[in-house]
Amino acid sequence: MRRLSWTEAKRVLAEEARLIARVEAAEDPEGEYEAIGEEEYDQDTDLYGLDIGVASTVVALSAARCVPFTSCNGGAFGGAHYERYPLVAVFAKRATAALLLEKAAEADIGMEQGSNGCVVAFSDDIRKFRRFAEVLIRSRKQFDALHLRSPRYENPKKAPRQNVQDDLPF
Repeated sequence: MRRLSWTEAKRVLAEEARLIARVEAAEDPEGEYEAIGEEEYDQDTDLYGLDIGVASTVVALSAARCVPFTSCNGGAFGGAHYERYPLVAVFAKRATAALLLEKAAEADIGMEQGSNGCVVAFSDDIRKFRRFAEVLIRSRKQFDALHLRSPRYENPKKAPRQNVQDDLPF
């Protein structure tokens, strides 16, 4: 899940919204969630096999140049899950982690930063993860600027050009 684009983050956010609406409108929400899981398993493209509710956050974090390594919606829509509450964990550079902490506060989710570059976002409300993904996408220029300031690109004019679609307003 490395180096996905902001365009892909916006696409996953929209697809996730569609699937959540489908679950919430169903007479049997847990059954609908399971049916969606089977469809996603067969296609394995729409949400990259990630849990509904955290997929948009995982992809947005990847677009922010973090390296996601685990995520779980904590059973927010039913089914058996490894975690008791929603979480997403990534590796991030120090400057990126500092900006993530700021954006997590804006989205009203918890975030802890470990000493090894690991950052864990968590919440007791799955809806806050979608809000976090939206905040990250709106803040993409800030994250991209951190990447361009990397020592790898001493001259920003020589940095690789981002996808033009990524410059579209949210």
